[in-house]
Amino acid sequence: NVSATEQGNGGRAIVWSDRDTGFAGTVLARGGALGGDGGFVETSGKHLSIADSARVETLAPRGAAGTWLLDPVDFTICPTAPVCGDMTGAVLSANLGGGSVQILSSQGGAGINGDINVNDGVTWTAATTLTLSAFRHVNVTQLIDASVVATGAGSVVLRADNTGNGPGAASGTVNFTGAGAVALNTGTATIFYNPSAYNSLNTYAANVTGGTVSSRALVFAQGNNKVYDGAVGAALSFQGTPTDGGVVTLLPGTATFADKNFGTGKPITFSGYTLGGADAGKFSLFAGTGTAAANITEKPVNLAASRVYDASANFVSGAFTATITGTVGGETLTIASGTGTVPLTGFAALTQTLTLGTLTLGSGTGLASNYTLVGGT
Repeated sequence: NVSATEQGNGGRAIVWSDRDTGFAGTVLARGGALGGDGGFVETSGKHLSIADSARVETLAPRGAAGTWLLDPVDFTICPTAPVCGDMTGAVLSANLGGGSVQILSSQGGAGINGDINVNDGVTWTAATTLTLSAFRHVNVTQLIDASVVATGAGSVVLRADNTGNGPGAASGTVNFTGAGAVALNTGTATIFYNPSAYNSLNTYAANVTGGTVSSRALVFAQGNNKVYDGAVGAALSFQGTPTDGGVVTLLPGTATFADKNFGTGKPITFSGYTLGGADAGKFSLFAGTGTAAANITEKPVNLAASRVYDASANFVSGAFTATITGTVGGETLTIASGTGTVPLTGFAALTQTLTLGTLTLGSGTGLASNYTLVGGT
């Protein structure tokens, strides 16, 4: 019992293991009788089994209800748990009367998909929220019912692909099959999913009755490759083509590479990105702040070479005057080694094309690795 006594928020209680966690007891984390919100209870393990006797209460008579977090890998709600799965619908229903419940699945080992399966009916009347957040799919085959007349104020959040592996439905989506549905009274249903394609968005209107439903297709930002420009500034764009599903734009925040130099898969940190456009409400940006990666490619430069006539077609490094053009911000480069050739060996007042051969760049005030020599005269 980590409840507040008179005034204050409920406390925190964690039941956790690296592998198998079985929970059959009672945890109370109520808010105070005179004021304060409900507390936080977590039961976690790679395999999580919730017994029929399990009871968690995080209500607050003068504040907001707290949350019971269940944090397994795969998780199945079914009528004869633990034979068929991990928790019965009756147990979940009863505990939603004592506070909000969040089931958060994570990635497991081979053969474990991180799905949440609702294979038993769930019914409650309290103004609490059931959140199902899956590493991959949320599969609903039975009724989630918060629609009890006059008292049904419960809400539902269904979130697929909670670590952002999309786009694409295979990375995680919300599926309703069989008797699967959500019924509401005054509550809301919020659904985050990956569509099979952005030109086939799902409103889920056929799967939710009563209340208010909001369905949002997940969209993802990716780092853009750029040519070396001497700066760490980066830019992001959409993965895939969310614009196939409506008028939506990625509004920029700030994004920077770890450093300014050439490289592949270079880390980018970004923040403050949001969605805009007339249809932005159909979508949800998975992360407006986070990390990405992209390439900085070498900037092309040219060589202008000259030397005194020596009856040879060769331009040997160190034996001619070299000027590198096209660098960034006044950076200088040299010719480090190698030999190039021209087609005419005699004196020529006209400029000749220089075949670069084995000529290689050397660093001056700029790093040679940020540039590539593409032509010469």
